[in-house]
Amino acid sequence: MFRRDYLMRVLHDLAEALARIVGAKSTRDYEEVLRQVENAKANLPLVPGMIDTLEARSVRLMLGDEELIGRVAELYRHEAEACLALGQRERALRCLVRAQRLVDQSQIAPSPRGTS
Repeated sequence: MFRRDYLMRVLHDLAEALARIVGAKSTRDYEEVLRQVENAKANLPLVPGMIDTLEARSVRLMLGDEELIGRVAELYRHEAEACLALGQRERALRCLVRAQRLVDQSQIAPSPRGTS
């Protein structure tokens, strides 16, 4: 029960952050988009800064919820768009790859035990 309540709060906070990000994008305030993305990532239930350094598989395991993982991937896509608009192509590419890896991991079914 507690975990579900906590998860609902995290999802709610993330939805609010995504709304602020979309608002900043609509005014083409890409620096604000990046600030909002960083704030949202810092408020995730992970050690601050870890989300950008862990492998996508580890992030998925730590977050543990498909909806939350999808919203985190959305954060990375917004970050990529802002980076592109600011001429930060390499960072944008890293963000797009990160978003895709988070999504791709959800499509990889665990192998049955005893098979290789």
